[in-house]
Amino acid sequence: LKRSRYDESSIEENYKSLLKKSSEPVFRNIIRKAVMVLAKQFVFKSKMEDAVQFTKSEKYKQNIFSFDMLGEGARTEEDAEKYFLEYKKSIEFTGQSLSNYADVRYSNGVSIKLSALHPRYERHKYEDLKIELIPKLIELGLLAKKNNIQLCIDAEEDKRFILSLKIFEKLINSKELNNWNGLGLAIQAYQKRAFYVIDWINNLAEKNNKIIPIRLVKGAYWDSEIKVAQELGLEKYPVFTRKPITDLSWMACAIKMLGYQKNIFPAFATHNAHSIAFIEEIGKNHNFEFQRIHGMADILNNYFNKNSNNNYNKSRIYAPVGNYEDLLPYLMRRLLENGANTSFVNKLNDLKININELISDPIKKIQSYKEYDNPYIPLPNHIYLPNRENSLGTNLFSEKMISNLENLFNKKDSEYNVHSLILNKDNISLNKVKISSPASIKEIVGNVSYADDHIISEALNISREYQKTWSDINIEEKLKIVKNFALLLEKNKDDLLKVCVNESGKTINDSLNDLREAIDFCYYYSNEAKKILSQEIFFEGPTGEKNKLIYESKGVIFCISPWNFPIAIFVGQIIAALLCGNTVIAKPAEQTSIISYKIVKLLFNAGLPVNALQLILGEGPNIAERVLNDECIKGVLFTGSCETAKNIQKNLNAREELVPLTAETGGQNFMIIDSSALTEQVVDDVIESAFNSAGQRCSALRILAIQDEVYEKT
Repeated sequence: LKRSRYDESSIEENYKSLLKKSSEPVFRNIIRKAVMVLAKQFVFKSKMEDAVQFTKSEKYKQNIFSFDMLGEGARTEEDAEKYFLEYKKSIEFTGQSLSNYADVRYSNGVSIKLSALHPRYERHKYEDLKIELIPKLIELGLLAKKNNIQLCIDAEEDKRFILSLKIFEKLINSKELNNWNGLGLAIQAYQKRAFYVIDWINNLAEKNNKIIPIRLVKGAYWDSEIKVAQELGLEKYPVFTRKPITDLSWMACAIKMLGYQKNIFPAFATHNAHSIAFIEEIGKNHNFEFQRIHGMADILNNYFNKNSNNNYNKSRIYAPVGNYEDLLPYLMRRLLENGANTSFVNKLNDLKININELISDPIKKIQSYKEYDNPYIPLPNHIYLPNRENSLGTNLFSEKMISNLENLFNKKDSEYNVHSLILNKDNISLNKVKISSPASIKEIVGNVSYADDHIISEALNISREYQKTWSDINIEEKLKIVKNFALLLEKNKDDLLKVCVNESGKTINDSLNDLREAIDFCYYYSNEAKKILSQEIFFEGPTGEKNKLIYESKGVIFCISPWNFPIAIFVGQIIAALLCGNTVIAKPAEQTSIISYKIVKLLFNAGLPVNALQLILGEGPNIAERVLNDECIKGVLFTGSCETAKNIQKNLNAREELVPLTAETGGQNFMIIDSSALTEQVVDDVIESAFNSAGQRCSALRILAIQDEVYEKT
């Protein structure tokens, strides 16, 4: 390169560019090869044809197998059909290419994921699943029965567990699968209900005169179960938070399974030497089998094969089969499992560890605890302590909750009659409007009276006159009112939920999230207000001079909230303004007048002086122009469209003084997807971001950019 043409910085940039372009393929190949090394460690073979041949190798010829087709839950009908055909193929290969016992309990098998066989494997789709999924499962069961092999339904996330049990019960009860003991189920011992589920399975088997194979595992989704429970704000975790207690639960479940030998054939999946020794000790004179995952604790395989006797069958290997594309989620679970500092496999590789620690009795560890819950994993409701509480969530996968919601929405209520709340009087104008439910135009939710000019004037006067009184009330007293209000929102959850669904047309899940967010605003703003307003802030200065920072309220705040978040944004705006010592005039979207009326009544019941908050119902433009031009308005909080925000800004700019406007408006939110992203996760996230709340979030995804190489698949 000639210096006359390129300066030194250009040469350096070209060099870096050349290095980048030439090195990227190298690094990609290195990473791909590294992943394939891991794949060989944890994946049996990529195709069933190769897998069945591999079972006959010297290393595995004494074992029996349960083949698992790699792949996560289906997102399309095409994916579900692909997995269905793969399962059929694997059943035929296992039955026809391998030697199987006459007694199906000791035969090879295939493991299936129900979420891979239907794109909407969800509890609220149960009626659809009975029609669309169960016939496929019966077909797979009949094929397994014909080939005299086992068919095991794999464990999945806690939210799907009851659904899996309902489906499993249908299959066990089906006439088509009579006189066959090959249909089994995996049970996760880290679930707190595992111990009791075994009783349910025993009763189901006894009722149908069957023996059900049960694979007892400790569980592979622990990290995500903890995180999901925290996000949902559940009262408790569905899983144990200490590893030794999971080990103990596994042992307790094992004892129960061996006691139900008449109806249950136990398979104990573990890589833990203490757990194995425990089963060998208590399982004398019982029929059972051990299971291990291919690629984990190979040394156990040698032990099982050398010490096999009549008390139990050969070791069964859980053998994943699949392509590179389907590997990532499975591989991550295995790496998390092996990498956990409580994992036996991880400890086994630590040369410094004491053998007694490696095979320690979990009961002795548990007896040393001061409390059974892990102190480093706070309950979901306490994750923000000591700063603030977390709002309680609702478990929509609970059968009891589903029943309660069905009763709630089947109950016919009388119509609501609501109006503006000024000094808690019944100020009903002549402008009456009937509000119909978006869910059903035949159902009238209630009657709304819009505010006239007299009511608006009265609201402005009261807010102006009471502002100084409210501002002087101690912050602790204000915090007490907001805390009472948050508790009342929680207590009246069912009533608010029903009104929100019927009036705004939001789904039950979105409405519950709306309510939770409102409660979170109460706790969050209370914590912030306490930090900022409950102490005086002094600055250093010359002798005899005091420099103190003081926060003062602004005056009357006008809060304008939208229909798409009729609880959270409505509450958030009001609480933030009130805690800062401002009086508030609240104008909700006219489409959601009833829910706002009920919320304000609760706020008054919580102890808020009625003069501190005025609720004005009606159409936006008519009210906004009248209120915004009044000199007592010292600030505006608005959530809605850009067009409306600009109109408000225009009105405020006409005033002589500078009036702050805090506006939250819509935008063009953009997501970029590259080839490293897991497609199934991308699909879930895109659908949630773009279409939850009927796509009416101002943060909803509008534009999606996808890398060419993964565009078609995505």
